[in-house]
Amino acid sequence: MSTPRRGFTLVELLVVIGIIALLIAILLPTLNKAREQANVVKCLSNLRQMAAAANLMATERRGYIQPSSEKDEVLYNDPSRQKFIYRVGGSATTTVPADWASGLLPYLGDRSGQTFFESQDKSQVFVCPSDPAIDMNPKGYWMVVNLGNSLATPLSYGINADIACVTQANGQGRFNFGGIIGVWGGPGTQFYASTGTTRTGQPLGARLNKVFKPAETLLFADCGVRPIQTGTGLVIAVQTAIPTTGNALDYSATLAYSTNFVESNPQIADGIRGTLEGVAKTGWLGRRIPYLRHGKAKKVGTEFWEYQNARINVAFCDGHAETVAASDFGRVRVSPYRY
Repeated sequence: MSTPRRGFTLVELLVVIGIIALLIAILLPTLNKAREQANVVKCLSNLRQMAAAANLMATERRGYIQPSSEKDEVLYNDPSRQKFIYRVGGSATTTVPADWASGLLPYLGDRSGQTFFESQDKSQVFVCPSDPAIDMNPKGYWMVVNLGNSLATPLSYGINADIACVTQANGQGRFNFGGIIGVWGGPGTQFYASTGTTRTGQPLGARLNKVFKPAETLLFADCGVRPIQTGTGLVIAVQTAIPTTGNALDYSATLAYSTNFVESNPQIADGIRGTLEGVAKTGWLGRRIPYLRHGKAKKVGTEFWEYQNARINVAFCDGHAETVAASDFGRVRVSPYRY
């Protein structure tokens, strides 16, 4: 005669469910932390690959990397089309300068002539797995130059425009026809008719081999913040005007397009001019630093750069990459000059 099988009572089932829920509550923070650490490692790997590709390009092309200036400025500096990378433009007989990220593709192993986000093998190199904007609609940020539609670029990193911008015949550094860039510590001066001010100096002209301290100078880094918030509290999902705000993918120690620049900003002490800490405190430029991308950070003041436990990943001009805490931004050089 068989013994009747006894099932779980409701109380026993609730106890088991409670134990499972408790274990999940205990383990979930650890799992989330492990996942975020894996994302940090992947992001650092991306930046190392980008920096290695830029150095390979510079080695092959007499010290030059792909510029972050618009096509007319690039062509003025490369009339023979030998220094930089070009791709097919609007017609099969026309070539135009590649954007700076697509210019890295041949040195990452993709010679298809596509843009970086079209590359089947390498597009993910340009995306940080912790970047929330890549999942937004539209995806990404404002790359500024040499893309047909740069308002929604699936790219998580910014380039050092103080290095990568080129100059025009009058010596002015240029993003594009209307966008002048001054560089802290650089040679010469730049006059800004809109504000009647004069600012130093010229960008490095995309010459990576001329950086003063390559092991200390930012080349690429986590960049871009969406959505951004204006002083009146208005949330802007995509910046459609001149890219001075959180959607632009470039770094500069002296902000172009703005009256909030380093020379007259009392918050920029002499010891941090030309550094990433100075960038953080320079008007709208600091708003494109994604303090919250890698882990949780706590705001401790009224200014947008005042965070505890904030950090971003940075690739330096010598090719190495590391995670840099906001408290250490002062040791990361952005200006490529001796200052």
